[in-house]
Formats: sequence, structure tokens, C-alpha cells
Amino acid sequence: DVEKALKYAISKNCREVILLGATGDRLDHSFCNLGIALKFDDKIKINVLHQKSYLSVKTGTVNLKTIPKEIISLYGFDSKTKITSKGLKYELTDEALPFGKRESTSNQAVGTEVNLKIKGGKIFIIREFEALKKNDFFKHT
Repeated sequence: DVEKALKYAISKNCREVILLGATGDRLDHSFCNLGIALKFDDKIKINVLHQKSYLSVKTGTVNLKTIPKEIISLYGFDSKTKITSKGLKYELTDEALPFGKRESTSNQAVGTEVNLKIKGGKIFIIREFEALKKNDFFKHT
């Protein structure tokens, strides 16, 4: 059903969606919907809202407006995807975050901007929904 809804949104020239309820009470559905976010990322920008967390799929150069000490988590999927960061407490320098081997969970912004360079693939960025909303950062997710 999520794929059908995304195909419909794409046919109506939507450029961005926020999936609600995509991470419900079944883990298999959650994994499937997160995979769909990766699968359709080239056609439509997909974000996932889950309770306190806001997930975005990113690649390339990413500039995030942040607040100091804001929690930002990064998740890669393979060893080919390399990430370089500036503005995080625990910086990354051309490093991979292969799923199941390494992650950057609960990293923190040190100032008002985080810059990421993502090469060779896509990553998930997870931020606190309330911080995004309170500071009007949705243009910079």
C-alpha cells in the first residue's frame, strides 16, 4: 500500500512526502517501509515521522541547521558509502557506517550547522522531531 501511495504521489508530481504510521507495531512492516524509502528516494523525497523521531534519506552534500547539543544519528548500509562530517561531536572523515557493524547513534551537533558529504550511497539521518518543529528546521532536514 505504501508503494501504491508513493506511485500515486509521484504521478501527481509531488516532490516530497512524510510517511506517518510507517513504523507501526510490526517490525517486518517497519523494515519494509524503510526499504521503500531507500528504493523511491530517486523519485520523491521521503521522510518518516515516528513519535519523537524524524528520518530522512540523504546522499551528496547535506547542510543541516541545528541547535547545539541536538541529537543527530546517522546510519549507512554498506562499506561503499563514505561520510565526512563537520559540526558533530564525533566527526567522521570519509568513513563508512555499514549496517550491523558500525553506526553513529546519538551523535550531537556542536553548533548551529552540521555539514555532511555522503559519497557512494545513501544514509538515514534521524533527528528529534520537536527540535525541527520548534526551530523551523524543516527546510533544512
